[in-house]
Amino acid sequence: MSRPTLLTPQQVADHLGVSRKTVYKMIADGTLAHQRVRSMIRIPEDSLPVTVKAIPMEVPYPKTRPITGEFARMAHVPVDRQGDAA
Repeated sequence: MSRPTLLTPQQVADHLGVSRKTVYKMIADGTLAHQRVRSMIRIPEDSLPVTVKAIPMEVPYPKTRPITGEFARMAHVPVDRQGDAA
């Protein structure tokens, strides 16, 4: 009986095209099976998702800023005396 190939978090990150931090998050939320070998984390190769699409990801939305200054005037947004959009 052969042993399964165990990968480091960095190897998994390289394989999936994600950061090592993402691999640790996947381990923490149970998306990715892992084993501890003493103090090291190892991921069995057969537990990797087939594609990156199989990984549930949250899409962060960019933070927006209010329109101010000249851009507010161009957009016909009322502007107060300090130049901030009203």
